[in-house]
Amino acid sequence: MKTVTIKYRKVYYKNVEYTIDVPDNVDTDNVQQYVNDNEELWSDNIEDELHKIPYSDGNGINSDDGWTDIEEDAEYRYEVSNDDGTLIYGGHL
Repeated sequence: MKTVTIKYRKVYYKNVEYTIDVPDNVDTDNVQQYVNDNEELWSDNIEDELHKIPYSDGNGINSDDGWTDIEEDAEYRYEVSNDDGTLIYGGHL
């Protein structure tokens, strides 16, 4: 008799957002450095938010235009918006 092993892989993800204020004297080109240098302003809050939301099916790569690293287990992005909420700049951290 032969045996067959059936395997199933299902990926789940969570996406959270947390907004911080950046001082006006930080140029748009320097926002990434500001965010990296001030991780204490957001990192614990991101983790707290992750625990509050349910998982979604899939890998999350198509849940937002900015997710691009399908081979990674997690990725961080930042997006800079002006006062009216218009996206003006962004990238990976």
